[in-house]
Amino acid sequence: RRLPETAQVRADHREVAGQQQHGRPASAVPDAQRDALQAALQTTEKAARRAAIREVRDAWLGSLPEDEAIAARVKEMAGPIDELRQRQVAEIAAPIDGARESCRAKECEMGNVVAEAMLARVAGQGVTIAIQTGGGLRASIDAGPVTMGEVYSVLPFQNTLATFQLSGADIIAALENGVGQIEEGAGRFPQVAGLSYVFDVSAEPGSRISDVMVIDADGNATPLDEGATYGVVSNNFMRKGGDGYAMFASNAMNAYDFGPGLEQVVADYLAENAPYSPYTDGRIMAAADM
Repeated sequence: RRLPETAQVRADHREVAGQQQHGRPASAVPDAQRDALQAALQTTEKAARRAAIREVRDAWLGSLPEDEAIAARVKEMAGPIDELRQRQVAEIAAPIDGARESCRAKECEMGNVVAEAMLARVAGQGVTIAIQTGGGLRASIDAGPVTMGEVYSVLPFQNTLATFQLSGADIIAALENGVGQIEEGAGRFPQVAGLSYVFDVSAEPGSRISDVMVIDADGNATPLDEGATYGVVSNNFMRKGGDGYAMFASNAMNAYDFGPGLEQVVADYLAENAPYSPYTDGRIMAAADM
């Protein structure tokens, strides 16, 4: 957890300056970097201040001798983790596109596989709609064998599945939030399953969503009823209001935030559908492209 900006600056400054109190000579930090730190502390430009502090801190830490016992213990503990990351979990027939420019602006292949995996995992619980932010998808996956490490690269945040009930009106509000900052490449863009929608970037934020349809397991589409209640699956970060999804936090009913890890859900889904073939199917459409 990061400290507030001012407190973090002071903490990092104390970390560097405090070396003298622990028997390290002041010369361990080069004069130029110490001068850069002092200059950074005088500026109000956050990025420059943080960069200078990191540079001095990294130089200082890099000068410290390695503790051989700790290094050996770290290596020992890393073994099982490395083994898990290298474990093959599935096979895919073609690359899955999870690029930032795709998943934060339109329907993307990675958004589809993650949302479909979420929905499949809880379909027996009466959940019919999945919503996952494009910003939560951090990598693509190459064709061929898929390792658990590659799945972690896509989903590095250790989020869990969260299920809840939500009104149709709140689902529309959630979609409006998701496309409200699309011009900025914001991570809140909604990738979905069990749902389709159209968005119009030329309209004002809050009035961009139209033609929302609920898609059942047989592919049948019916218009979303704003007055009805739907079972939804998302992740615990979004369910608590992250990325502007405040309606998930305030209006969700019968919420449960402690489902399985999202990365394991996706790994299992890929394994069950191997060799998985990525696709897009028009579930999310830009009005300008219609």
